[in-house]
Amino acid sequence: MYDFWRTLWTSIGEFMEWTFGLLPALHNLPNILFIIVGFLAFFYWMGQLVKFQKEEKAS
Repeated sequence: MYDFWRTLWTSIGEFMEWTFGLLPALHNLPNILFIIVGFLAFFYWMGQLVKFQKEEKAS
């Protein structure tokens, strides 16, 4: 059982190292994507808050 966990975590670590090796080739694209996703989530949540306020005032 110990070998299973050791192999699992080693494999995950090697995969992470491989994915971080791709980042220099992508330049600034991951940062831009994270910012866009963050803004979309922010505006969605602000829209939900406005909707909740309107529902509360109508009640």
